Amino acid sequence: MRSNYLKATIKAASLGTMILLFGTGLASAQVTVNLTANRQNASLSDGNVVPMWGWTCANAVTTTPSTSAGTGGGTCSTLTGTVQTGATVWQPPLITVPASATSLTISLTNALPVETSLVIVGLPGGSLGAPVREGAPRTHDPQTEVTWTTNIGGSFTPPSQGARVRSFAPEAAPNTGTQSYIWNNPKPGTYLIETGTYPSIQGPMGLYGVLVVTTAPVVTGTALTTAGTAYPGVTYDADVALLLSEIDPAQNGAVEKFVEAVAGCSTTTPGTGICSGTIDATHATAKWTLACGTQGPAATQNTCYPAAVNYTPLYYLVNGISFSKDTLSASAIQVPAAASTGNVLLRFVNAGLRLHMPSVNNLSMSLIAEDANVLPEVALAVSKGLTPKPKIQTEVYLPAGKVHDVIVKPANNGTATVAASAFSPANYQVFDRELSLSANASQHDSGMQAILQVAGGAPLTSSTPDPVADTYYCAPGVTLTVSDPGKGVMANDVNVFGVTLAGNPPNSTLTPFGGGSLTLNHNGTFTYTQPATNTTCGGTFTYYANGITTATAVVTISLSPTANAGNAPTANPVSYTSNVASVLKVGRPGALANDTDPNHYPLTAAFPAGTAGVTARPDGSATYVNGGLTVTLFPDGSFTAVRSGCPVTAPPTPCPAASFSFPHIAVNSEKIPSNSANVTAVFQTSSGLSVRVQDAKDHTVQITDYKWLIEQDRTFKIDPATQVNSGGATPVPSLATNFHT
Repeated sequence: MRSNYLKATIKAASLGTMILLFGTGLASAQVTVNLTANRQNASLSDGNVVPMWGWTCANAVTTTPSTSAGTGGGTCSTLTGTVQTGATVWQPPLITVPASATSLTISLTNALPVETSLVIVGLPGGSLGAPVREGAPRTHDPQTEVTWTTNIGGSFTPPSQGARVRSFAPEAAPNTGTQSYIWNNPKPGTYLIETGTYPSIQGPMGLYGVLVVTTAPVVTGTALTTAGTAYPGVTYDADVALLLSEIDPAQNGAVEKFVEAVAGCSTTTPGTGICSGTIDATHATAKWTLACGTQGPAATQNTCYPAAVNYTPLYYLVNGISFSKDTLSASAIQVPAAASTGNVLLRFVNAGLRLHMPSVNNLSMSLIAEDANVLPEVALAVSKGLTPKPKIQTEVYLPAGKVHDVIVKPANNGTATVAASAFSPANYQVFDRELSLSANASQHDSGMQAILQVAGGAPLTSSTPDPVADTYYCAPGVTLTVSDPGKGVMANDVNVFGVTLAGNPPNSTLTPFGGGSLTLNHNGTFTYTQPATNTTCGGTFTYYANGITTATAVVTISLSPTANAGNAPTANPVSYTSNVASVLKVGRPGALANDTDPNHYPLTAAFPAGTAGVTARPDGSATYVNGGLTVTLFPDGSFTAVRSGCPVTAPPTPCPAASFSFPHIAVNSEKIPSNSANVTAVFQTSSGLSVRVQDAKDHTVQITDYKWLIEQDRTFKIDPATQVNSGGATPVPSLATNFHT
């Protein structure tokens, strides 16, 4: 008990350093920040480049990237405090405003081909309350089906609606339009800045950042002379903004294709430059269909926004960076060594659309504020001059759009009686306990992670990618598809998480290549397409590992050297017996069970060319109808055979046992077919069991609208000691049957 009391006393004394009331006489200022919304690109940890939209800090005079906000002592920078690289590289901004500011003005210039706006979540002002609506209400077609509990006929005409809100705040017009937003007396805190226009589209495209209103610490030389003040009574030695976000490459790619097709944006340099046109209202409000999506026909392809309901993020980021073991320094966040309170303020901001739970390895978190509002247990203690005792957790619950300020206490040179003057060098890993720790659904040790390097921390040693050359074999006129990442070009590489073709050709496709074309995917899979008329095949290509142009490997595709190349596989007969009278369902290998290939190539099943009664199906299978047999055969050899005409009379009489056959062939990966061989399906004699479901009240009306299943109850127990038999010729009860409707 004495030890626990001592620990509690030390903790309370430590937290007591957080108490500091605002002084008077702070200089006031009007802060102006200049932002430009641009089409940009994000280079991710696996080498993939995804189109984004982002804000660039611009100097009020030169319009070049700068940490100067123009006037009033505010700054605009990357989330780590450095100057943004430029207008084409996606780097969410961090705007820092002194707590003494009397107003904040953000001047937004729009270089996008669509209207856009800006809001600060939780901060009153900025012309909120003056939404911009679409030009006309959207209409919905009458509905002719209901979907519960199944698709059945019905009719419903949706009622007329008013015009939808397009923007929560005044807009900047497309292609060089401007708009200004003003917030008077912004209160201290951490805020999410995001687009106010079509947030489900423009938000995931990357139009978000962080605003911090604070009294920053004062450092003289290497000593901290005045601690920073985050909120009245809450002080800190250093603060770190941690912006959590996600990217859905498919949705962002679809938006980029949309603006290229409709607004005249460049297709040769995706994600950059001013577009020649704009997105008109008709296209902006068009209902998404397959026809206007990325897979639609050429005439209507890419003429509408993607369906935001299909949002599926594959990349997870901290401060706009997806963690990579190759470039640990990119995910390192520096915390200065100077200390006085021992407090480091972490400002967690969730700009994504998914829940996240950030945690810091080896550091507990004291919860201070939520959405720029000081938590009651802290505010009440400060107002009464008491030592605050905030809630302490090891992780923070961070739904979409949520902001939390927490304080952590890294190791320092302070003691129970002497205040800290410096932090001890150490590294602390920030990660998402929700486990958004991958990239592109295939790369491990990535995602939502960062490293706090306190007082310089320990040296970071990045892993070095080691791509290894590969060899594949082809057959003339046959498309070579490697769809398994475990057999792709990355399978034998070390510390390689993504690949791109050398030279970064458009659409990751080399044309011409080996008499056809070759497309390489970021996960190492590829497709070598060639016309069926080719008499030879092969070639070489080079790829970059993790987007690093100095880490390369060569892949060779050559004509198959095997002596059996060009030899046909052999199909052999096979027979299966059903347990019932009318249906036989066989899984893979099914029809291919006895078939062989001299090269051990993979085989697919098909019906022989020209077989009567065969109909191809969209999923790659085919249906064969002959007499009383219907067979659906799948490429992997599995099939379903259905015997018709059973029962043959009403009331039913047993169907006799029967045997049916159907032909099949095996086709190898060189597209060479085998001989034809029969598959035999044997059906049993039916039981003749009749099942009728009648109305429970009058016992005469037969019910036909139901689903049923008859199963034997294998747990039914007959106890000879209590069983009473009726005697006579009737059988002794021996099983039970359950009827499920």
